Amino acid sequence: MLSYPIFDTHSHLYFPSCVKQLDSILTDCKEKNVQYQVQIGCDEFSSLVALNLAKEHKNFYCTLGLHPSDVRRVGIK
Repeated sequence: MLSYPIFDTHSHLYFPSCVKQLDSILTDCKEKNVQYQVQIGCDEFSSLVALNLAKEHKNFYCTLGLHPSDVRRVGIK
């Protein structure tokens, strides 16, 4: 049986429930041949966290995005 690398195009491993289990999740991904992941940013904060994850993990990429409902809050602290 051929085994092809899997590229997960939509992940949110920065969610609190995932962060607590990140090592376990990454081990499971490796066992299932999930070799690459895109961490999806959906507001200013999550986009920055997704970017940091992509910098920390060589097999992660990220998108930096804003939902239309969040655009007005960009840059507001």
